Amino acid sequence: MLDERDWDSQYALMFRLWLERAECEFLSGNVDKAEQLIMELLRRGTSKVDKAAVYHLKVHLQIVKGEYSQAVESALACLRLFGIDIPAQPTWEQAEAEYETLWRNLNGRPIENLIDLPLMTDPELLATMHALEALLVSAYYTDLHLFCLHLCLGVKISLKHGTSGASAIGCGWLGTILGPVFRRYSDGYRLAKLGCDLVEKHGFIASQAKVHYAMGLAALWTQPITTALDFNRAVFRTAIETGALTYACYSVYESVTILLLRNDPLDEAWRESETGLDFARKARFRDQTDAIVSQQRFIATMQGRTATFSTFSDASFDETVFEAQLMTEDRMHTMVCFYWILKLKARFLSGDYAEALAAADKAKELLWSGLGHIVLLDYYCYTALIVAALYVNASADEQTN
Repeated sequence: MLDERDWDSQYALMFRLWLERAECEFLSGNVDKAEQLIMELLRRGTSKVDKAAVYHLKVHLQIVKGEYSQAVESALACLRLFGIDIPAQPTWEQAEAEYETLWRNLNGRPIENLIDLPLMTDPELLATMHALEALLVSAYYTDLHLFCLHLCLGVKISLKHGTSGASAIGCGWLGTILGPVFRRYSDGYRLAKLGCDLVEKHGFIASQAKVHYAMGLAALWTQPITTALDFNRAVFRTAIETGALTYACYSVYESVTILLLRNDPLDEAWRESETGLDFARKARFRDQTDAIVSQQRFIATMQGRTATFSTFSDASFDETVFEAQLMTEDRMHTMVCFYWILKLKARFLSGDYAEALAAADKAKELLWSGLGHIVLLDYYCYTALIVAALYVNASADEQTN
């Protein structure tokens, strides 16, 4: 019923319809069509708030396509609309300064007391927080300093201007790094819990899956493993209900990780991975698909279903070809890092210590990209075992190195 002429006379309605259509195309896996609509919406948007909504969708689309640097650029361009100019690669000193400012602004208040912050109402401030939330995933995959800085900035803005769904997400994710980066594990759990409590108190349903995912990561450091597993399974259900496509994919990978960590039967871990792999493929999320495939290769090896105990290859999978694909520039660093950690574990268990050490060396370069994930403990544990196994027969130079 509406045509080109209605952009002038019915702008608000046209914009909402086009934006929702773009989101539906994205959630249905029609990435190219969604991209076309997004470009048109950015051209037609007449307010900063409207353009911010489009940028938010654009960033998530770029993440699914594996375009992480471009996603950062889009999120930062959106923030500049609101006068916030963040470098794509800040120094650690800049990130640490933002962290220190946040805690000064907290001024000794217990974390739990932040549940009483007023709601944020200013449309442009809400859009700013939405833009910071969009930056979260792409920052995580590209630059540790940017990830830390933007989380501290978002929570700091909330302390000053009130809370929102994006504030809850920021609290949750800041909670995931307080332990691994700043050695405040207990505070990390409390902050992640605050994010969950904000969602429950204010009904921030659209933020629920993202906050619960962060809670699952933070909980592993201080709570029983089952707590984290329960959160991740809840994430998958909630993410599907609210259209949080990327988080639905993330949650299944984490659930398989937790089942392996808890030493559940491998058949159960395999069934969990099958559900996730099917979903990630339908979502056309290439990197998350390969992350789950990596888990499956480890499980299959441990079950004796690969060609030998010293390879991930079988009739339907070629380890060499898969690894060559991981070396391209546009791959998710976190996924690649976790693949090498799985391989170093598998090769250690098969007694192929030289191959295990080579995998450990590849993982080491990417450890920054796995910040907050308990999988990194496997790297340190198994690398130490590999080095110990190789030490006795190593040359004097190798022993020193």
